Amino acid sequence: MSEVYVIDTSALIAFLADEEGADKVDLLLSAASRYEKKVYIHRLNILEVYHLTLREENEKKAHLMHELVSKLPAEILEYIDEQLIEEAGRMKAHYNISLADAVVLATASLKHAQLVSADRDRFEKISTTGKIQFYWIR
Repeated sequence: MSEVYVIDTSALIAFLADEEGADKVDLLLSAASRYEKKVYIHRLNILEVYHLTLREENEKKAHLMHELVSKLPAEILEYIDEQLIEEAGRMKAHYNISLADAVVLATASLKHAQLVSADRDRFEKISTTGKIQFYWIR
């Protein structure tokens, strides 16, 4: 099993809101803080956390969530290079998914990482292909 993980928006929100599955994300982040596992978060998923919090709560809370995610013991990926463009583009076209989902899936694929997610329904078709490993938090 891979010791590299990419956390998606649903898992970040579960962690931040202390929802079901938050404990699993916490364990991964704790291991990352001890350098036992490598954990990535793409900046696009931080944008999604900000957007969803702003929509559901308010700007102050959205800013707080942004700060909290930015301080997690994970490497924040800020790039979208040529390889990620092509991989995410293929995934978006093939699976008819959102841009953020395509980017996080492509990131997991290119990093040979497990995608940490609570979105079984959203990723069901993709998970059955075996092309990407999933770490379901619930």
